[in-house]
Amino acid sequence: MNSFLTRFTGTAVAALSPAALAACSAPSAPQATTTPQATPPADQSVTVYLTRHGETLLNILERAQGWSDSPLTDDGRKTASAVGAGLAKKIGTVDAAYSADMLRHYETASLIVKGMGQDLPVERDERLRELAFGGFEGGDGNAMWGAGMKKLKVASLDEAFERFTLTELTDAMASANPNPEIPAEGCTLAGPRMRESLDAMAGAALKEGKSRVLAVSSGLSISCVLDSLGATLPDGGITNGGVSVLTFKDGNWTVGKVNDTSYTK
Repeated sequence: MNSFLTRFTGTAVAALSPAALAACSAPSAPQATTTPQATPPADQSVTVYLTRHGETLLNILERAQGWSDSPLTDDGRKTASAVGAGLAKKIGTVDAAYSADMLRHYETASLIVKGMGQDLPVERDERLRELAFGGFEGGDGNAMWGAGMKKLKVASLDEAFERFTLTELTDAMASANPNPEIPAEGCTLAGPRMRESLDAMAGAALKEGKSRVLAVSSGLSISCVLDSLGATLPDGGITNGGVSVLTFKDGNWTVGKVNDTSYTK
């Protein structure tokens, strides 16, 4: 069962304990905002380095962290700093930095910027969050995907991969949410909000004459938006610190390298 999340997030999913969930308030749902509009020169483009956060405590514990959160481990911090140093060697600097509004994303982005030798503010954007796991957060991750499989009427995840798309798989999990009062998302909801965030970044960059942007999100949400743009997802999933390169030009996105881990070497 954990092979699904190994494939798309690089870790298995378990969940926060009920006590841990009770100790923190649930984040509000991401709100739609208007994407900045600009009329750039025809040859102007923006490159976004879309990066998964570093390893967290909940990654190690194999717990779900959709809209729940966890700080980085020492290895996670080292990975983030290494990504920054690698980006500095390959591209020099970035002009803007964004992260989801969770601690793990902001901490990763801040360490990447520092690793690049820059003093650049990181803007938090809740649209870059991981998928919400709804009532499954606080429960067994295997049971969560098992419920999705039951919805799809498949006997194994291998069969699910053969017969259904990533969107269908994640949407099935969301539709099986045991507590509808707690939001749950599949790629149908998470993909567009991720795309909206990327569009906003590109629009702001073009308006200000900037060309390179760092954005830190999560493995499954990154997979959703890459899949929507026609990219081939890696069998091993989006790893901690994996960088995917997207270019926006003439109103269109193209995807370059996906889950590039060379920046940490």
